[in-house]
Amino acid sequence: MSELIERIIESINIVDFISEYVQLKKRGKNYVGLCPFHHEKHPSFTVNPEAQLFYCFGCGKGGNVLNFVTEFYCCSFNEAVQMLSERLGITEKKDPIIEFNIKMAKLFHNTLLKSKRAQQYLDSRNISVEDAKKFNIGLIPKNFSDILRKKDLESVAEKAGISKKLSYVLAGRISFAFIDQLGNVCGFAARTMENKEPKYINTATSLLFKKEKMLFGLNFIKNKTKVYIVEGYFDAITCLKHDIPAVATGGTALTVHQLRQLAHFDKVIAAFDGDKAGFKAALKAFKNAVITNIVVSAVFLPEGEDPDSLIRKQGKESFLNLKEFELSDVFLNIINKLPANKAVKKLNRFKKFLNSVHTEYAKILRKRLEIENITSLRNSREKDNEFEKHLLYILFSDKKILKHAAEKNLLCVLSPNAQQAVKSYLETEKLPQDCPYTPLLAKATISPASKEIVTKTVKLLQIKKTKMALK
Repeated sequence: MSELIERIIESINIVDFISEYVQLKKRGKNYVGLCPFHHEKHPSFTVNPEAQLFYCFGCGKGGNVLNFVTEFYCCSFNEAVQMLSERLGITEKKDPIIEFNIKMAKLFHNTLLKSKRAQQYLDSRNISVEDAKKFNIGLIPKNFSDILRKKDLESVAEKAGISKKLSYVLAGRISFAFIDQLGNVCGFAARTMENKEPKYINTATSLLFKKEKMLFGLNFIKNKTKVYIVEGYFDAITCLKHDIPAVATGGTALTVHQLRQLAHFDKVIAAFDGDKAGFKAALKAFKNAVITNIVVSAVFLPEGEDPDSLIRKQGKESFLNLKEFELSDVFLNIINKLPANKAVKKLNRFKKFLNSVHTEYAKILRKRLEIENITSLRNSREKDNEFEKHLLYILFSDKKILKHAAEKNLLCVLSPNAQQAVKSYLETEKLPQDCPYTPLLAKATISPASKEIVTKTVKLLQIKKTKMALK
């Protein structure tokens, strides 16, 4: 083992290898770049070609090429040795799981080439046979279990995450091969061609395949500075076909392990559905971004669309032009829409979370959020609501004055809900059912405000309107 490790270190030029993951620039005798293990604006990651070592002055990570692989792929040292030895072809015998996965990828693709139905299905998704070859798409044979048994591959298949039971479930599905940046086929996802659940099934966890650590398409975006994170395999493939660097999580929530593999990108953008579930996923991703020290932006898709459908219907620009939001802004926007008591509780919980995370991003957020100030803003907004209620009570006290204020467009200072309520009252002389302002109207009817107060209120509205126009 020690001899193998020495051969790996001697055979791989660390500058050339790390350049596949990090943009390096020569500085004196060394090469520098942005660290792939933590977020930074100024390069502190240094590679020394003479010593064949790397070190980051920002986060303290360092070592040889094997140490780099263990950190980057979140794998064990032995797994790093295995991956690099396979890459170099200097092992006496190939790892049986890698060998098996390579054979299966070829088998699945060849099966696809013989199936008109599978090709028609892919064609309906704008995936050609050439695309299928490029992106390692195949079709798992219907007699998959028999093939494994006849070729005496059941034992190694089990180690690769394909049990006998699973082989029956996978049969007849479209396959997607997960390939890491070292070129190893690590595992597979499989999609049904019918509308039946589950749509997708993955090979089970193995030495090489850990779903929560995998990103489909990562091997296609080497040397890119920007990456989109999408959910589905077809989403990633469509993006890649249109020269949009993208990786897919495969339907799982974005994990810390997946994010860490994207630390070397200058810009990371996650695409979410524009519904409640999408915002919930964005908040979870935000927490993981803080933990990994990676600033992640978000785009939210139009209702009923995913990146694949949006690009195919409206072109790549429709996706690239989606408005970007930093996840911290998304978080604050959601907080600001909550009732005051819930907002305070959520902010306090988030404050505790930030205090438990010791990353530069968390430190920046602690300063930026200024939670106590946000709470005061929240309280201020509640005071504004109380002021609005008092204003409505006064206006409801004199219908002629209220009508005059509406005609002069003085009610623009009110919230949209309040404006709608006033409009309804002026048109029908009553408020909508379950209207929150009904008690105010009742109060104004029973005990109206004095004419002097009503007149002063109208003048106040005129001043507020003028101030709004000047902003």
